[in-house]
Formats: sequence, structure tokens, C-alpha cells
Amino acid sequence: MILIDRQLVSTKPVSFGSPKHDKIRTVTLTDTAIQIIKAQKKRQAEYKLLTGNAFYNVHNFVFTEDSGDPCDKKAVYSNLKRIVNGTEFEKLRVHDLRHTYAILSLQAGIDIKTVQESLGHHSAVFTLDQYAFVTDGMRKSGAEKFENGQFICQMTKTSFWA
Repeated sequence: MILIDRQLVSTKPVSFGSPKHDKIRTVTLTDTAIQIIKAQKKRQAEYKLLTGNAFYNVHNFVFTEDSGDPCDKKAVYSNLKRIVNGTEFEKLRVHDLRHTYAILSLQAGIDIKTVQESLGHHSAVFTLDQYAFVTDGMRKSGAEKFENGQFICQMTKTSFWA
């Protein structure tokens, strides 16, 4: 799990602020994400030893510039553009990754409260308004669940009319 209790406001000088909507939250990470973070933290420790700089990555970021300073928005954006260049995702923006996470989570059947909390939204209604685009696949899945009896309603004439 990762605790989100602040956000980077500025890289020069480094300053932090409250998370969006002042909402501190915990996000459960996948095993793969944890492995990537651990490997990167190991690299950061190695870089610190190589530089001999006691102040290298003083804020303990997972991803930094070569200098150990936090990545600024331009660096993140340019690295994303380098990765997607020549693909069908050339117009992808960093914030689009958030949209993708939300939509794929909902399509995978992750409950709306979990998605809401992961994104730090103030309400599930807001999350649904922003991200719950109904796809043909979701419509088909819903119809199949009804067909397969996953939503059987056990109503009797007396309980229904009582």
C-alpha cells in the first residue's frame, strides 16, 4: 500500500502541499508495481553511493532526475512523449493515464467506492460523472449477467404487493 498524504507543488525550490481536496488516502498497489518501486529504490540507493552526495534525493523520491532532484512536469511530459512517439497513442497526455486507470478499473468490475478513493475524489457520484463511460462491452456484460441468472430477483406475489 502507498499513503498519499501530500503532493509536489514545486520542484525549484521543492515544496509540498496537501493532496487534492485535502484527501489523504491509501492506495493498494499490485505486486508488479511494488517490484518496480523496490527495484527503482535500489537504483536510487546505488546512484546516491556513486555520487557521494549525502543530499542526493534528499526527499526520497522513487523517480528523480539524474541529479536526484524531483522530476519536473516538463521532464515527465517529454519522457511520456518519447515513449508513445510513433504509436497510436501519440496524443496521450499524462492526465489521460488517470482517465485510463479509472475506466479500466470500472470495466474490470472494481467497485465505484474503491475507484473513487484511489483517485481521491470527494464522492462516488463525481467519479461516475467523470469516468463511467458505458462501453459496448460493459452493456454486453450486463446483459449476459442477467441472462445467466446472476441478478435473479426472488419476488413472490405477496412480497411484491405487500
